Amino acid sequence: MKKWAWLVFLLVGCSKPTPEPVKPLGQSAKIDKATSQAECRFACDLWRALPDKASNLAMSPPGLVYGLHLLASGAGGQTRSEIEKALHASSPALADEYRKFFEDLGPVMKWAQRAYVKPGVPILADFGRRCQQHYATEVLPLPDKASIDQWVSESTAGRIPTLATQDLDEISLLLVNCLYLKVDWQEPFEIKDTRPEAFHGAGWTHDVPTMHQEGGMLYAAGPGYQVVELPYREDRLVFDCILPDRPGGLAKLEVELKWEKLAETLARLERASINLSMPRFEVQAQLPAAVALKQLGLRQAFQPDAAQFSGISTQPLFLSGVAQQTWLKVDEQGTEAAAVTEMIMVSATPDPSRNFRVDHPFLFLIRDRTTGLILFMGRVVNPGKPG
Repeated sequence: MKKWAWLVFLLVGCSKPTPEPVKPLGQSAKIDKATSQAECRFACDLWRALPDKASNLAMSPPGLVYGLHLLASGAGGQTRSEIEKALHASSPALADEYRKFFEDLGPVMKWAQRAYVKPGVPILADFGRRCQQHYATEVLPLPDKASIDQWVSESTAGRIPTLATQDLDEISLLLVNCLYLKVDWQEPFEIKDTRPEAFHGAGWTHDVPTMHQEGGMLYAAGPGYQVVELPYREDRLVFDCILPDRPGGLAKLEVELKWEKLAETLARLERASINLSMPRFEVQAQLPAAVALKQLGLRQAFQPDAAQFSGISTQPLFLSGVAQQTWLKVDEQGTEAAAVTEMIMVSATPDPSRNFRVDHPFLFLIRDRTTGLILFMGRVVNPGKPG
């Protein structure tokens, strides 16, 4: 499935062992074509909206799609329509399709999702049932951060050891999903063929460990770029390397990245004799997902006075943050990857009244709010004396 090339892949390095028998992947999942196309369109849209264009970056679209779709199921009005528009999808069957897909990939991929609820926050029973029955999501009381960190680390084989979120005090509902993938190449690279070779960046050139392989591979050329596709041992998973025609061409390629055009190129992949040289690499990144989602038009969900999540709780909630951490390593043996996606909801209810007791010396201003001019400024050290 070429669309999964956008999933953040971590490729792990190790010596070349004797191959173990391939555990067959399930074939029961039937993801509707419209659903898969929507995920790919969302991935490309989000990638174009990301602000950082200079450093290594990776993302895992399924974690964001699955989490946002769950939140949309409890949203209403404009909040829901904005989420569905950004996702290019509103199908109620999406959750079941994704869940079965994750189950099919069980031999090579682990997937887990939890919804942590702050004690006292009234989560609707229907939302709780929906989490468990359709989204395979455990609904649990919000514990201390160390407990969640332990679960995150266990769910990603230690590749992502902690949440990105540091302070849980204000959180009403925390949705966390974890993905861990480990797959070997169908034709591993020979470690003895890896050697330092030049890699040309923006104004610099460095030698990096470069892997080599020659043989028949799927290849296609697009406008301003070329694609080589490498299969994993499980066959249904592949790695698409999308290479601009020139060293400075990545920025233009990313700005113009549209799934429809990329899909046309991938549909033209044909076997060709390729002499491939590709660097061994590792990516560790934190995705500024909230910024990009707002660029895609998902705005009301982030507004305390406008968000509509009445299908989740009787207490007004809004989305205060979306974060995704990814780790990826590609080497001679295959790919290892992990992603943790966090969606943070907090109460939109005004905070209780704060005590403001003026019982010690203070400063004061008398000012015009329209112009900003200060008419009087003063200090009071003893209110019982005028001077």
